[in-house]
Amino acid sequence: MPGWWKSEMIGRIALVGMVILGLSRVALAEPEAVHIDYAAPAGCPDTTAFLRALQNRTTRFREAATDEPARKFLAWVRAAGASFSGRLEIRGPDGRTAVRTVDAAVCQEVASALALITALTIDPDALTGARRDPPFPAPALPTTVAEVSRPWRWSAGLLGHATFLVSPNVGYGGELFVEADPPTVANLGSAVRMAVLLTQSDVGLPSGAAARFQWALMGIEGCPVRLGGSRLAIQPCVALRLGVIHGEGRGISHPLQTVSLWSEAGLVLRLCLALTDRLRLEGQGGMLVPLRRTTFEIVNMGAPTTAYAVPRFGGSAGIGIAYQFQ
Repeated sequence: MPGWWKSEMIGRIALVGMVILGLSRVALAEPEAVHIDYAAPAGCPDTTAFLRALQNRTTRFREAATDEPARKFLAWVRAAGASFSGRLEIRGPDGRTAVRTVDAAVCQEVASALALITALTIDPDALTGARRDPPFPAPALPTTVAEVSRPWRWSAGLLGHATFLVSPNVGYGGELFVEADPPTVANLGSAVRMAVLLTQSDVGLPSGAAARFQWALMGIEGCPVRLGGSRLAIQPCVALRLGVIHGEGRGISHPLQTVSLWSEAGLVLRLCLALTDRLRLEGQGGMLVPLRRTTFEIVNMGAPTTAYAVPRFGGSAGIGIAYQFQ
């Protein structure tokens, strides 16, 4: 093979290599289109500060158009008692989701950590290429409502419960509920829960007669605050329930049935333990006050006997599990 031909081939290969290397560098420098949604309570860094901190770490991203397929970064900061809790959801165009959480005593530290995690996810070299600029300025004046808004979060779950005092004997039942955690400026962890409850309690009389009582109720609870961290928290709630109570005589000839309206109000204290990012275990106790007090009697051989007189107050306890969709 002539020497001049070898030199020409080597030159061509080198030229092709330089072109490929140049194209690779251009591809690496092309910013990734991403959707970024950030929310934080008043006094924390706002959306502008969060994006500035992210740009201090990396410039390999741009905000995607509304209908442009791209990864979504949903960063939320919320007050958790005397500290702050942060959550970052990374949603890919294929539907897969990754979640990161962080807790700190200062809101700026939580927001800075969320910005760093976002930057490293977009650009693995973000940490080594970070500037020396401080991630956030000193706490500013309270931000606007639009800056701290975040999406509604929905949960659903199942709870097994027992009632005492308010039922003739210990009653057993279950509760199916849906919970909404609405956007809030203060991010105090407020929530509203709607539930369907079924309970049953039996009672026996010295005469040998018996009765069975069944409750079917619709309930709503308002929980104004959430105390604790992202793993373990306590929620005090106010509850109101309406429905019917069905009573039926048993163990006697010609037993009668009756249906009566039922209403109750109460206070519920709920303990929530996060098992995963979306699954949580709940335990609760409550005090109930019947708003309509009725007396139920059994007539056996012509003699009426009180089977159940609704008391002034009672209690309940339960344990269950909940799943968060958003």
